[in-house]
Amino acid sequence: MENGRDGYTHSLKDFASNTEAFCTNGELVGSGGPEKLDSLRENSQRYLRVRLATKILRNEVEKYRKKSQGPVLKRAGALFPPLTQRFFIGLEPDYYYGD
Repeated sequence: MENGRDGYTHSLKDFASNTEAFCTNGELVGSGGPEKLDSLRENSQRYLRVRLATKILRNEVEKYRKKSQGPVLKRAGALFPPLTQRFFIGLEPDYYYGD
């Protein structure tokens, strides 16, 4: 997980420096100048932090699911084949986007 965070942090720094270079070359600095640059920088950094937090949270929830469901799923998986006359050989979790 640490590697993912480092990658996002690196991306955030690259994005900030690229934004700075883009804006100081005069391409975006029209009306509003430095205020627009500050606003763009703050909003883009906030967006990237939220995206990083979302990714970290999703990974942690998935890790918790795998850890918590293990014993129950293992026992149910052992009982399921005899109950279905071996039509099904096991169980595995299936999650949808909204889960």
